Amino acid sequence: MLKKSKRLQKTKDINYVFKYGKRNVAPHGVFFVYTKNYEKHSRITVIIGKKFSSLAVLRNKMKRIIRGSIKKFSDTDCKYDIVIGYTKKNKMLLYKEVEEDINFLISKINC
Repeated sequence: MLKKSKRLQKTKDINYVFKYGKRNVAPHGVFFVYTKNYEKHSRITVIIGKKFSSLAVLRNKMKRIIRGSIKKFSDTDCKYDIVIGYTKKNKMLLYKEVEEDINFLISKINC
């Protein structure tokens, strides 16, 4: 789990990222990145929609996989607000596939 200071928690902040952030589409998910973060570090949140799976167990498992792959990249010096969303009806993604999506995101935002 990410530290509380590195999580984007407030609904107001998440909606702000959706409204003003840049949308990046990866092979398996969608990333919204807002670059004008005035915090000391990046803040990240993960959203898994019910369209992904109607079972909460599978959605929570997917969140754990995503958060595990984010830990490697959360130590960078970038100051972004990032919302990671997987809403399409997909099979359960493997850790390797999620890591490729995160690498894609990092290369897109030049961090």
